[in-house]
Amino acid sequence: MTAIEYSIIIACLLLAAFLVFKEIRRPNKARLVGRIVASVLAAVSLIFLAIPFHYNAKEGIAGNEVVLLTDGYNKDSVDIFLKQNKNAVVYTKDQYEQQVDAISMLHVFGYGLSKDEWQTAPVSNIVFHPSAISNGITAIDYSKQINSGDQFIVQGRYDNTTGKPVKLTLRGFGVVLDSVIIGQNQSQTFELKTTPKFIGRAVYDIAAINNKDTLEREQLPFEVALNKPLKVLLLAAYPDFENKFLQNWLSENNYVIAARTAISKNKYSYSYTDTGKFSLAQISTNVLEQFDVLIADGAALSSLSRQELFNISSQINDKGLGLIIKTDSTEKPALFYSNACSVAPSSNHNKQTLSVQLPGNDTASSLPVENAAFIKINDGARVLITDTKKNVLACNAIYGNGSIVFSAFKNSYYWMLSGDKKSYQLLWSSLIANAAKKQSVSRQWRASPAFPAINEPAILAVETISKQPLQASINNNFIAFAAQPYLPFEWKGIYWPETKGWQAVASSGGDTSWLYVFDKNDWKNIAALQNMQDTYAYAAINKASLHNEVLNESLNKKTIPAFYFFVVFMCCCILLWIEKKIS
Repeated sequence: MTAIEYSIIIACLLLAAFLVFKEIRRPNKARLVGRIVASVLAAVSLIFLAIPFHYNAKEGIAGNEVVLLTDGYNKDSVDIFLKQNKNAVVYTKDQYEQQVDAISMLHVFGYGLSKDEWQTAPVSNIVFHPSAISNGITAIDYSKQINSGDQFIVQGRYDNTTGKPVKLTLRGFGVVLDSVIIGQNQSQTFELKTTPKFIGRAVYDIAAINNKDTLEREQLPFEVALNKPLKVLLLAAYPDFENKFLQNWLSENNYVIAARTAISKNKYSYSYTDTGKFSLAQISTNVLEQFDVLIADGAALSSLSRQELFNISSQINDKGLGLIIKTDSTEKPALFYSNACSVAPSSNHNKQTLSVQLPGNDTASSLPVENAAFIKINDGARVLITDTKKNVLACNAIYGNGSIVFSAFKNSYYWMLSGDKKSYQLLWSSLIANAAKKQSVSRQWRASPAFPAINEPAILAVETISKQPLQASINNNFIAFAAQPYLPFEWKGIYWPETKGWQAVASSGGDTSWLYVFDKNDWKNIAALQNMQDTYAYAAINKASLHNEVLNESLNKKTIPAFYFFVVFMCCCILLWIEKKIS
């Protein structure tokens, strides 16, 4: 407002005050309230005769309002909305994709559309009315390729709204391999696991069963790859049962082994399994380059020369060699790995039984020990194995490109003697897996979405160390791959599968990978959740209201004509004049 407008308002308010004062002072008090009201209205009317009065009016935006019905929409919710918005037009997904006219507001009911469907759909402002996924598997994760001997682990979440317990089963080749119970009216995470005994491809399934009714059954395709035998170098300060049983177990599990055991000062015994003999008198760089893992006790490492320790340190740091140290109190405190972990002897020097919690084992394994020692970890180290009292028995630390594993197990062979081969297997498989040199893969494939379906686009991405343009085909259909501008090692292509099941991806260089294509009705809940995420993301980009379901309206400034205030002013003046005449 301007200074002149403020002056007009002040003058008119003073006039109103003066008129009210005059009316109150009049001896005749008849119709006093009416006279005061008329005086004030006359003064206020003068203000709006001089200053225009504006107000904001709501007006609908030009265009049409559309309701889009997608999979999973709730009919009752749609009916209620249409009663409140009778001018809205209802479209199915196919009708919406053919729409070319401008849409002022799009109300999406159901699970929404996928990212690819939104990219080809008309651009609109969106209000999303998502439907709840009432029952079933709402999250799933598992490795689609594992190595032989590894566990096949399926993890996820199940929403049980049936009012009765539901049994989830993992089945392969017609046999139930694992199961878990989901309580009634609960949303619960689950884990199912088994160790496959085959090499190659298979399709397991996961089923939700309520009494005799199968509520859901989904497929889990995966591949078991033959492990490349790891090469292990053993260094022992003296012969003992621990090393003897370890060598036997490594040999039975197809590891390539070379071992050096000290039998007296500067005298060693040597053994070789599945490899030719070569000198281990000096632990040189040439020797270490032939192995993936070095397993040594603390005393053996402490007896090495500075040059040999430097060779080991360099191979771990630069080449990714794995080191497993059976720690003890004889180690030199200044060794290159001593900053990561240290030995903390137990206060109980008597014979005791440890309850060991091993990875992949639901129950603790009992291990009797004497003069138990535990590991004290420092910054940067990660706990691998503990007992039930949370005493650390194994940990690992990253060292350059490699990994160092520290183990406090001195008599794990007890498990073999007592027939508990499973615990022994779990222990050493875990230690070696966390230490082993990572194998370089020339090409690594992945597909998006995670469950490619028939007649739906599947984005194939491959990471490769090759700089040559990638060429690949599926069912004799050539796939055009393009290098990613900011990730030169990654290539992407689009494939439209026409049949379900395993399909070979043949790429240049003779490599073959495998893609499993699902039916459109498979993994409906997972697909619905993905569509909901894509719809939320698309709505956010288009500045739609995701939380406030309001009508598409805009504010328009309007002015009340001065003529109306002139009429009010004249009426007030006439009333005051007549009242004075008749008094």
